[in-house]
Amino acid sequence: MKIEIDKYKIQVGTLQEEIRRLRQASVNIQARAEQEEEYISNTLLKKIEELKKEKVQFSKSIYRQYSKIF
Repeated sequence: MKIEIDKYKIQVGTLQEEIRRLRQASVNIQARAEQEEEYISNTLLKKIEELKKEKVQFSKSIYRQYSKIF
């Protein structure tokens, strides 16, 4: 009986360590996902700003061309 209890204590300890390791892995994965999301958001915002500037330049160009015609 004592041997079985000791055996279960070892198993419980092993399982508790695995739970701790898996929780840490989960935290690491979540942190990485948040970093990737932030990178994607920043990249998209930068592209949007570039497109806005391009739109303004295009509008000015069209206006200048239109002004030359009339």
